[in-house]
Parts: sequence; C-alpha cells; structure tokens
Amino acid sequence: MSQQIIDFNTYADKLFSKVFYQVRKVKSRIVVIYGGAGSSKSYSVHQNELINLMSSNYDTLILRKTGSDLRDSSYKLFEQLINSMGLRHLFTSSFYSDNRRITYIPTGKSLIFKGVDDSEKLKSIVGIQRIVMEEASQFDFEDFLEINRRARGVDDIQITLILNPVSEKH
Repeated sequence: MSQQIIDFNTYADKLFSKVFYQVRKVKSRIVVIYGGAGSSKSYSVHQNELINLMSSNYDTLILRKTGSDLRDSSYKLFEQLINSMGLRHLFTSSFYSDNRRITYIPTGKSLIFKGVDDSEKLKSIVGIQRIVMEEASQFDFEDFLEINRRARGVDDIQITLILNPVSEKH
C-alpha cells in the first residue's frame, strides 16, 4: 500500500491563517502564543503540531493542567482537523484511562494527551520533541519548571505555551 501524498500548498490560503505561518517559523525552545478568543492561536498551533507529527521521528506531548479538560479541547480540535483535512485514514485515536493518544499510522508517532494535576505523570516522558501547554495560564510556575526540566534527551525540543492572558502577570 503506497502512502498518499498530501499537498498542503494547493489550498494553503484557505487552510492556514497568518498566525499559523508565524508559529511555523519559530525555532526557539520556548514559544508563547497569546491572544483573545477567536485569534486562531490554538487552531494554528494544533495545525502546526499535526503537520510536524506527520514529518517527525518523535512523539508530541499535549498538556492541560487537568487531564479531564483535554477531551473537549485539544483532543477534539485535533480530531476535527484530521477529519476536515481528509486525513482520517492515516490516524488512529483513543481517549480512555491512561491511553490518550492520536497516532499517525505511517510512522507510529503520536500526539499524547496528559494532565499535569499530578507531577508524577511527567516522570515517564521519553522520546518527546515537542510539548504544547494548552491554557498555560492555569499551570503553576513550578509545573512549567518541571516540564522544562523533564524535556530532554532529544535535539530541538520545543515547548509551546498557549494562553488567553487574564492578568498582566501572565
């Protein structure tokens, strides 16, 4: 079975926002994406991570402060993106107990969804090159420090924080 080639350039102006292209260019370890509701920050970051997963040799970790919030936010958005781009046949998905992931079938690499309500859950991070912290303003600074400390062992690790600032301190 040959792998289908997906040409994202054909409809790039309809698929991707200006925010997507800005997110795509960033190469630093820590990326902070912030803005109000409807600014396309989450949508653009999720598109970027989906495309990166399809060309990567590493898994991607998607975090929320509370794991139960993932199903109706990041997981749902990734599922919508996969379906809207006509890519469903290339992915398997599961969201139950400790197996919360979307896997790109051709490489076996996954988007892994975890809550940080228990820092013990972060001890088994292995083979992760990219981390997305959705609703980053809900995390404690200590959470961020632990996530940053645990993110090691591979080259070019990137941690993306997405937030709607509700305070000048954010």
